Amino acid sequence: MAKRAALFCWMTCPRLDVEMETAKKWGLHYRGIVSVWVKARKRDGAIIHGQGIRPTFTKPTAELLTGWTTNARGRPFPIFTEKQPQVVVTPRTGMHSEKPAIFRDRIVELCGDLKRIELFATRLIPGWDAWGDAIEPMQIEIAANS
Repeated sequence: MAKRAALFCWMTCPRLDVEMETAKKWGLHYRGIVSVWVKARKRDGAIIHGQGIRPTFTKPTAELLTGWTTNARGRPFPIFTEKQPQVVVTPRTGMHSEKPAIFRDRIVELCGDLKRIELFATRLIPGWDAWGDAIEPMQIEIAANS
């Protein structure tokens, strides 16, 4: 990671404590919730209700995109907009754990065309480095040669 960098990390609400502990061990400083993804149904756009594992209190149907920086104060680099809404209501994509493209677009809109990587990526995206076991080695070779 560069000396002045930002980390955008997805977290579900029940495991937020694990992310907080891990990022602090990496020497990062918590800067807030960048976005809240409220999951909606594809057929009618309505917010989905609890699905999946049994909850402690309520089933998580939203995910948080947290922001972390290498510096404790100030911004690591200029931001290009202060007008992004925090809450995004949009359907899930087809692949398990894949996040909607709007969030990658928003990170670029916010930070500009800086070097970036998506960890645990499910596909290759132009302008992004990618790492993840869902990406076939052949895809990486093709992307590197194009």
